[in-house]
Amino acid sequence: MFELESGWYVHMDKPEDLLRPECLEAILAAKEQLLHYVNRKGDEFPDGTTRAGGCLWLMQRDDGKGYTLPAVE
Repeated sequence: MFELESGWYVHMDKPEDLLRPECLEAILAAKEQLLHYVNRKGDEFPDGTTRAGGCLWLMQRDDGKGYTLPAVE
């Protein structure tokens, strides 16, 4: 699932699964989480950005959290 300028794109191997309420709930929950990523559409990708820098740019969030790894015990 990702967002384009024209709207959200959801790829389903079995499109008939979209008729299942639990599938729709999962899609809506994913959309809600993805909305926090401000560069999720990849618009205006900064020139000269490395692959690593591009990954970090795509992971920027509106709440300032960015990407974090869980603590290793």
